[in-house]
Amino acid sequence: MQSVPRPAEEIQRPAAVDDLLLESDPDMESAFERVTRMVTTQLHVPMSVFSVFDRTRQYFRWSHGIDVDGIPGKSSFCTHAILQDDVFVVPDARRHKDFHDDPLVTGPPWVAFYAGVPVRTGKRRKIGALCALDNRPRRFTAGMRQALLDLRDILESLIELRTLTVLDHLTRLYNRRHFDAMIDREWHRACRLSLPVALLTIDIDHFKAFNDAYGHQAGDECLRKVAETLKTECKRSGDIPFRTGGEEFAVLLTVTDGRQGAVEFADRLRQAVRDLAIPHKHSPAGIVTICIGVASTHSFPTDGRGFERFVRCSDEALYAAKRQGRDRVLARSFGVHTGCIPAESDRPSAPSGPR
Repeated sequence: MQSVPRPAEEIQRPAAVDDLLLESDPDMESAFERVTRMVTTQLHVPMSVFSVFDRTRQYFRWSHGIDVDGIPGKSSFCTHAILQDDVFVVPDARRHKDFHDDPLVTGPPWVAFYAGVPVRTGKRRKIGALCALDNRPRRFTAGMRQALLDLRDILESLIELRTLTVLDHLTRLYNRRHFDAMIDREWHRACRLSLPVALLTIDIDHFKAFNDAYGHQAGDECLRKVAETLKTECKRSGDIPFRTGGEEFAVLLTVTDGRQGAVEFADRLRQAVRDLAIPHKHSPAGIVTICIGVASTHSFPTDGRGFERFVRCSDEALYAAKRQGRDRVLARSFGVHTGCIPAESDRPSAPSGPR
């Protein structure tokens, strides 16, 4: 199996994939699966895959006719395809000097024919490949080529549409519209599987004064830096950041070990924003800071509509943090039957740094 040289553009690819957050959007997963199904129909092949290269060069895969969990991570077909500007074709991999020993060829699903085309974002960055596969050799016709290119264009249009509908254009975080959909979906999932969840509601302290003092361009740059900090700190796939309003953000924790873990995570966010050291002459701290309200379930949710009160609980914690002086984290425990409850240890975190 031929090794693939590391292309210069690969340095930018992880950031492009991170911006899209494809792996955490069930609606897009369904759309991608439909496109791969169309590949098998239009090209008359039994298998198709849409592979997206993430930061670790493993793949998030959407497929039809093939068990993606069984695909060897060392396969090099797609790593070759993403380097092309046109369709990359291997008519008979079993006889190809570079692919005869590829894990996809020597083991299940026993690939003999491969055709793949790079998939790009709206900024024309290649993020993956759309592929057609067969376990028998094939002649790649002009009609097959056009069909694969057309379906690739559809896939790219879906990705671009997604960026317009669910991502905030300034910060590249999920927007308020997607927040409403995700909190509803994740609450119902928590109810169904008896899982705890936590929500962080975040506000930049004295942001109007910052905008008035430094101008809207500086304000936009401040928002971008805070958003990048949220994305950096949200390391787990279940930590989902949003921009929900002007200077307002949220983080939904779908994998959490309870209130204390959520509070510790929130305080790391608060400190990370302080560490940016963005000057703010109208802030008591002299730099940009944030307030965070935390709501967490202290028992498994059972009420399908309880998420509305859960969101209000996080808002209440944020407002209480503002009243107590800003630049702090304040938490509330939430119960479906008991509502929003200040815990015994519910007090503001001690701000670090000069005040």
